[in-house]
Amino acid sequence: MAMRIVHRDLIPDLILASPAERTWATASIVAGICELDGKQVRCAPRAVPGDTRTTWRVLTRRDLGVKHLMVCGHNPGLSQIASRFGPKPQPRDLPTAGIATAIWSHADWTKLQPETASLCELDDPESMADLWA
Repeated sequence: MAMRIVHRDLIPDLILASPAERTWATASIVAGICELDGKQVRCAPRAVPGDTRTTWRVLTRRDLGVKHLMVCGHNPGLSQIASRFGPKPQPRDLPTAGIATAIWSHADWTKLQPETASLCELDDPESMADLWA
């Protein structure tokens, strides 16, 4: 999935990761493949697996220099947030290593709302199997 992130040009400026060992390891792998430095990966213990409101607050407290944020965390919280993305929110169930990509047209993190995303796409390891077969 990290190679897919690079292939799709979704390289983050910052990765926020849960302190859970497996999640932190995943964030480190992605950071390495995306050629990020250590300052671009931060522990976010309050963001995940916290409730969606707390997680959203942590995500939107970014400085304006961060244009592309990646979160490595846990369900059900991340799936619940992803389910609210876009003008037509819909249930989304992120599998292990699944990626929800959301795009907003304005750059002010403090004004972001999940529903104002102009696009939400999902990608998961299952869809990758066809590419590597």
